[in-house]
Amino acid sequence: IGVIAYGARKLRSRAKSAVQPFQSGTYILRPSGSLYRFVQAETVGAAALWGDVERMAQASVVAEWIVKGEEEGRPDEALYRLVRWALDRLLAGDEAETVVRTFELLYLRKAGFGPEWGRCVRCGQAAALTDFSPAEGGVVCRACRNAVPDARPVPPPLFAFVGRLLAVPPGRLGRVTLRPPQRQALSRLLDAFIERHVALDLRSRRLMAGREDLAAAAAALRERRLKRRGAGFGGEGPTAEAPAEASPADSDFAMGR
Repeated sequence: IGVIAYGARKLRSRAKSAVQPFQSGTYILRPSGSLYRFVQAETVGAAALWGDVERMAQASVVAEWIVKGEEEGRPDEALYRLVRWALDRLLAGDEAETVVRTFELLYLRKAGFGPEWGRCVRCGQAAALTDFSPAEGGVVCRACRNAVPDARPVPPPLFAFVGRLLAVPPGRLGRVTLRPPQRQALSRLLDAFIERHVALDLRSRRLMAGREDLAAAAAALRERRLKRRGAGFGGEGPTAEAPAEASPADSDFAMGR
C-alpha cells in the first residue's frame, strides 16, 4: 500500500526511523484519499541493515519482487511471513546470497512461476533426476536429459537441499546454509530460469550482478567510519576483526528455529 508520512524528513520527527527502508513493526495508518497517512508506529529490527551496502542491496531484491509481482492492497499472511523470514535472516548475519536465493525459490513456487523440482518436466517420473532445464521450467531425468538442449547438471547436494527446503511447513523455516559450490549453482539456475519465464523488470537483481563493486564500497564505508570514530576520540580507531571462515565440516544444509 502507499503511505504518506508528513514531516518524516525533519531531524526530530518521530516518523523518521519508522519509515526507513526495511523497517518493520506495528503501524497505525489512516485512509487519506487513494493512499494512507502515517499516524504512529512501534518498530523493531532493520537498523542493522542500514550501514551494510551489500545486505541492503540483497534486501532490495526481496522488496522488489513484492512491489513488482504482487497486487497492491491484497493481504497475504504467508507471503508476509516469507518476507519477514528473509529480512530477519539478513539481520541475523546469515550469508546474504543464500537467504535471497532461498526466498526467490520459495516465492517463485508460491507465485506459480515454478520451477518444477520434484518430477521430470519431460516424462513426469520422480526418480533419477540429474539436470535442470531453464527452457523447460524444471528438472529432467537421466533418460530425458539428452533430448533437452539446455539441460544443466545439478549437484546432488543441491537436489537434497531443495527437496528438504520445499518440505518445510510454512512458518517453520529457520537458518539456511549452503556451501559456495551449491550456492553458486543455485544462483546460476535461478538466474537462467527467471530470465526465461518471469516477465518482471527487476533492476535490483541486475544491480547485484555487480556485487563485487558493492562489497568494495561496503569495505570502504566501514574504513571511513572507523577513521571518523578514531578521530572523534583523538586517536586511532578500533581495528575490525576478520569474519571467521566457514568450517569445511559445515553442513550443506541446515534448518531450525
